[in-house]
Amino acid sequence: MPLALFVGGGALLFTAFGIYRFLTGRHISRRSDLTAASPMAARGNGLPAGTLLDEGRFLILGPDTASTDDALHTVKATVPLKLCSSCYAAVERERVDVCPVCGKLLTDQSLSHPLLVAREISAERFAVASELASRQLMHRAVVMPVAAFIETSLGLARYFQIEPRVPQNGSASMPPPSLDMLLAWGSSLAYGLEHLHRHDVTLERVGSDHILSVADEAHWLGFSGLAALPQDGQEKRLAFYPDIQGLAQWLLEEAVEACGVTTTRRLPTSVREVFERGLAQNGYADAGEFATALTKLRRELAQQAPVRYSIGFGTDVGCVRKLNEDSLWVMDGCDALAASGISVSGFAVADGVGGHTAGDVASRLTVEALAEAGDTLSSLAEKQGPFDAEDWITAAALAANHAVYTERKAASSDMGCTLVLGLLVGRVATILNVGDSRAYKLGVGGIRQLTTDHSLVQRLVEIGQLTRGEARHHPQKSVIYRVMGDGADLAYDLHKVVLQPGEAVLLCSDGLSDMVEDDILLQVWRAVSSPQTACERLVTLAKEAGGYDNITVVIAQVDRQRDG
Repeated sequence: MPLALFVGGGALLFTAFGIYRFLTGRHISRRSDLTAASPMAARGNGLPAGTLLDEGRFLILGPDTASTDDALHTVKATVPLKLCSSCYAAVERERVDVCPVCGKLLTDQSLSHPLLVAREISAERFAVASELASRQLMHRAVVMPVAAFIETSLGLARYFQIEPRVPQNGSASMPPPSLDMLLAWGSSLAYGLEHLHRHDVTLERVGSDHILSVADEAHWLGFSGLAALPQDGQEKRLAFYPDIQGLAQWLLEEAVEACGVTTTRRLPTSVREVFERGLAQNGYADAGEFATALTKLRRELAQQAPVRYSIGFGTDVGCVRKLNEDSLWVMDGCDALAASGISVSGFAVADGVGGHTAGDVASRLTVEALAEAGDTLSSLAEKQGPFDAEDWITAAALAANHAVYTERKAASSDMGCTLVLGLLVGRVATILNVGDSRAYKLGVGGIRQLTTDHSLVQRLVEIGQLTRGEARHHPQKSVIYRVMGDGADLAYDLHKVVLQPGEAVLLCSDGLSDMVEDDILLQVWRAVSSPQTACERLVTLAKEAGGYDNITVVIAQVDRQRDG
């Protein structure tokens, strides 16, 4: 995108990351006559409440009370925008329901005039900010400014950076993170580093003051502390290794506290080896390889954790249909694997495809095949090496698809069904889905849809032609392009998620997700005493909302660690 200079209303503006309307894509040119205009002495001149900045886009409410820095002001956006509560990206487009940066659902309440922070910066820092802005650094693990501009309506030109308000780290009331949480943060930060390095950006240093941790994700705060390398420079990789080493050192120090040990030598061997490799020059080829190693380590440790599960389920024909074409499967544990110290549970929802003959037969054949595959889990207890959840869940789905496909050909019908299949090993959930039956994660950070519907309306949502609300009532919402039994081969998606004790996964047919909003699913689960009670309540709510389709739901929750 060519750089351009815009002058108007007393402000010279560049919007920092212009893939959204609010971030219009306009960048100020890096001209020396602009960056030399304002002395930093102007920062001492407090800006009164009611001052408008950036052509009236931001209204100053007063000094930022959360900081002692007199360069910070609390401002309110005068244009409505959606501010993602997960990665803090700002989106002005109203027909956007999902954050385009991190994928988190943006609720109706996200569209508002949020409170932000205006930071007055030096001309030199502004020059750096304009260079960083041109490199499109938005990423789920990198929190960047919303906008930056030169304000000329206040006399001498003054430089401002608008930032999202982020929570403060290091509260004395917050317990130190667990090792599992620390590894999750490390994975996020390493993937963020990979993104920065890909755009020739490095960190000036690694420290807690430049890191924001929220739930099981962590973010680099890109408000300062980033350095732009020449994009045509040589030996750039050498400049990236200190970032990886700095992150590894920070994680290693935090891990000592997380594990309650006095020295790094007392850390679990597998943990110490991953961090120490990050400290070595050329230990990892790049930050992405470090991120992969941290993710793998976290999953391996989580799979080995002995836990208990609470599982609830429910299915109902609904208020309109005469036949329940949904089927479900639940396997609550495997004795042979439990004897080997491996906690396992399996569960699935299959929904006979509307408009296809014998959808109930297809869903029944699917869960019968899954039950047979569940019986093979016992034999895995005799094998050496780590349990491979992906191998089992893929083989089970292929066996189910074969059963439906074989019957479909024999009956000369077009029978089919959707499938969402989950396998919990320790605290790691592996999810496979075909069609528009869904899986959600329910946890301390809220509700997150893990699967993506294989449907026509989902495609329209993804390209911005429909909102999620419009898709819910679209006349073609039942048109899906992946079905169990449609062919000898099976196209499917796989997802993995690590659960904390007390978190859960929810699987359901569209008879629930079409009738009950996502936030209500979360509220019910949080409010009741058990997953079974939650499932019963959700089925009731779907029927009260109309019950136009069959309703099926399974909730599998990780409880406390097993004693001994």
